[in-house]
Amino acid sequence: MIRSGIALASLAWSAKRAHDGHADRSAAVGAIEERIFRQINNGDDGLHPLPWLVMQGGSLAAVGVATALSAHHGGLRHGAHVAIAGSAAWVGVKLIKPVVGRGRPDQHLDDVVIRGRPQSGLGYPSGHAAVAVALAMSAIPPGPARLLALAGAAVVGTTRIHVGAHLPLDVVGGFAAGAIVARFVRCAA
Repeated sequence: MIRSGIALASLAWSAKRAHDGHADRSAAVGAIEERIFRQINNGDDGLHPLPWLVMQGGSLAAVGVATALSAHHGGLRHGAHVAIAGSAAWVGVKLIKPVVGRGRPDQHLDDVVIRGRPQSGLGYPSGHAAVAVALAMSAIPPGPARLLALAGAAVVGTTRIHVGAHLPLDVVGGFAAGAIVARFVRCAA
């Protein structure tokens, strides 16, 4: 219950902060968020193929892979829970994005390094971060393996900043949304 409250508070706080600044380009990204973004986004370009591969852990395709693995190892019911959590996280962020209205980093900051294909549409919250957390929390039982999976989800979120697709608050919002969805699916099951 406490973790759900923390996730809800994180989502509400980050959504409000992201929404409050979206209309004013100069106010959209605070100094601390920009500093974190620059440290991650200005990283080594030679590593791009690796972050691209890591990011796929938060893609819609990852939902299919995690569902198949979960069904194989934990049964059809477990696979269904994973499919619902991952898909709901993906759809949920699509519903939140227009409410918050925050753009991608290059819409708010100058000199953003874009690695790979430029992203379009709205940035908050990160769908990749939401899906990665929802999958980690729903596919893997509590314990060391889940902690490892959540660390992997953190890497997915960090790579989204590295490639210039998201700002740090976008990733925080995605993590929170994914955790809320996974918890809801678990409680509803």
